[in-house]
Amino acid sequence: MVYYADDTILFSTDNRALNELLHLTEVISSKYGLCLNKNKCVAIQMNNDGSDHFDNQEPLPKRFETTYLGNEINREANIWHEILNKVQEVRKTWFRLLPYWKATNASLKWQLLIFDAVIKSKIIYGLETVHLTQAMMKKIDAFQLRCLRKILGLAPTFIDRRNTNQAVLKKCTDIVSTHREDHKKISLFSEYYLHGKTNYLGLCLEPLRNDPLRQVFFEPNSGNRVDYGKRRCGRPKQNWLHFAKKTTYEMHLNGSNYLESVEHDFRIYNAALNREF
Repeated sequence: MVYYADDTILFSTDNRALNELLHLTEVISSKYGLCLNKNKCVAIQMNNDGSDHFDNQEPLPKRFETTYLGNEINREANIWHEILNKVQEVRKTWFRLLPYWKATNASLKWQLLIFDAVIKSKIIYGLETVHLTQAMMKKIDAFQLRCLRKILGLAPTFIDRRNTNQAVLKKCTDIVSTHREDHKKISLFSEYYLHGKTNYLGLCLEPLRNDPLRQVFFEPNSGNRVDYGKRRCGRPKQNWLHFAKKTTYEMHLNGSNYLESVEHDFRIYNAALNREF
């Protein structure tokens, strides 16, 4: 059995420390017969124009964005780039499957299951760890509904007003649930994303998890957020943790108007301990 590092990421707020980390990575990994693929190594610098280089003083090429573990990382930490890239890649997969949608003898139920297994899995993969705004979720939902209308052979709403989004989803659900034992529901991609987000929050809240992810988000043995220190002036940016808690509070605890209070966070923490989401 041979173990190897597939993808490696190094980050630091200091350029000198980053070069030292890169040097140590090369030196220590070489002792185990491992080496970096320099043709694939890139540097993404944020608010910094310093140079990063390998142990042989060969500089790392600077990039605006790159792919890491199947997701796009860019210098501006802009999730819109990730969404647009995902939709573009999934659209390529959709066009490759167009001959199947047109010429296959498979039933509509089987086509919808193929769409759910291939297209949905590809576009939702990894999104539970990022915060999507309403505009971003509408973007992926619009792509999904266009594809479903194509499979069902339905005209868009500007031609036939009866083919609303709810009607399309209901028809798809009725098709995949033709048998009594089938209870599969076709939902919007944004709903799958929100469920994955709350499930991931429940994993992070487990008290036995002593990994860095939990330490970054929560105080030990609680659901209280760690103190981030002094904030900048102006309206705070939307963050993943606040909206993950808000979604969990509304979807699984039947609450409304979530506030970052000790009472609400305690309810969410207890629900996570009881595996309610």
